[in-house]
Amino acid sequence: MKEIIIGAGEAGQRLDKYLRRYLPSAGSGFIYRMLRKKNITLNAVKAAGSELLSEGDRIALYFSAETLEKLMAAESGSGASVRISEKDRQAFSAGILYEDKDVLFLNKPAGLLSQSDDSGSLSACDLLTAYLADKGELTEDSARLYRPSAVNRLDRNTSGILICAKTYQAARVLSEEIKGRRLKKEYLTLVKGAVEAPALLTGWLVKDSRTNTVTLSKGRQEKASKVQTRITPLYRAADFGGTWIIAELISGKTHQIRAQLSAEGHPLAGDAKYGDRSWNGKLKITSQMLHAFRLTFPAEFPGLPALAGRIILCEPPSVFREKGYHGIL
Repeated sequence: MKEIIIGAGEAGQRLDKYLRRYLPSAGSGFIYRMLRKKNITLNAVKAAGSELLSEGDRIALYFSAETLEKLMAAESGSGASVRISEKDRQAFSAGILYEDKDVLFLNKPAGLLSQSDDSGSLSACDLLTAYLADKGELTEDSARLYRPSAVNRLDRNTSGILICAKTYQAARVLSEEIKGRRLKKEYLTLVKGAVEAPALLTGWLVKDSRTNTVTLSKGRQEKASKVQTRITPLYRAADFGGTWIIAELISGKTHQIRAQLSAEGHPLAGDAKYGDRSWNGKLKITSQMLHAFRLTFPAEFPGLPALAGRIILCEPPSVFREKGYHGIL
């Protein structure tokens, strides 16, 4: 028999989902059958699987050591799936903006994936996994139940604040808050042309997953999502033919800021997909000038009280100052 005691970071999830993570080779049918037969119990009594786990709950697994090993075999350990150098580890640690027992905010550099894809390229989540494993906060056993990851996604060539959840509870709370649009997310960017006044940009966005591009229209379209971005001009970058602005995401869809500003005649500097190729060539920029620089939490944040009213700031990379950025006025 093996007993599992639920910690604070694992609380709040359904028992059956927890078991599927812990026993990845078991299958849902097997898990429910074991619950009915009381081969799996919750706090020493029969459970249905729909119960929400609380800190201190005790799950008992009445299996032989050999059977348990087979049921747990599918998951890899706590290490990342790609090779991580000592230089990568040091760069990750240097980029941490804030960390507590539940969350970690990272200054993600342009060029680094937020989450792993099928390319085998290094991602911020790979680095997060390695970092927590090195600290002893992530073990092979705990990684089966919840693997820390980013809860927002920045485009590969977008830099700035990446929100990472170290615990299941933090991932649930942050995902709900992002979905409910209660976190204020602001980006700094250089766009082509003169932006004279603040504006609320509204449109309808359709994503083409095959080409990983989006199209925008002013009117409602079938299968389109309504998107809104609030822009505030800071000052002109006259030498470069552009304007530095703050873009605040009201909604949050793929390539939203890039596509909306391009549709308004103000493409982002360095944007190869939605930008102005000729202007980019004159600027001699190899990556889009888009940086998630400020994240503001509401004054009341009961799910993660340490973040209540907190403002996370992230300085942009040096190329921004090279192109005329000199701070927020």
